[in-house]
Amino acid sequence: GAKFLLATDHARVRGQAVEALGRDAVVWHEAGGDITRQTVAGHAGALVDMLLLSLCDELVVTTMSTFGYVPSALGGRRPLVVGFHATCLREVTSQPCFHKWSYLFNASCYDRRAMLSEEVRYCGMYTPPDRLPDGIW
Repeated sequence: GAKFLLATDHARVRGQAVEALGRDAVVWHEAGGDITRQTVAGHAGALVDMLLLSLCDELVVTTMSTFGYVPSALGGRRPLVVGFHATCLREVTSQPCFHKWSYLFNASCYDRRAMLSEEVRYCGMYTPPDRLPDGIW
């Protein structure tokens, strides 16, 4: 049967996945200790999760998720993206997207003409660079 590799730092989500899909169908990398983003071990576990996800046959990810877009790019797979309002769409590319535009737009070195190309895109949507506003968010 199908196996689902779950990458989450929430024990509650693991329980929900097991309840919905069955214990035999859900697997995850057990890093040991508490699930946390606050330690070196937690970050190492996150990296292992992303590398394992990149080896999956299919990826179902949430919009604007590093845990979705990095494995998609590494594995060269176009993910199914679960977006807002429970929509689910196949991404047009496995190329990662830039989901925190405000960091770029607020940077003192920002120059739209020099820094954005046709390959740069928002997560979950694409807007040509010449149509981007000077400030987003």
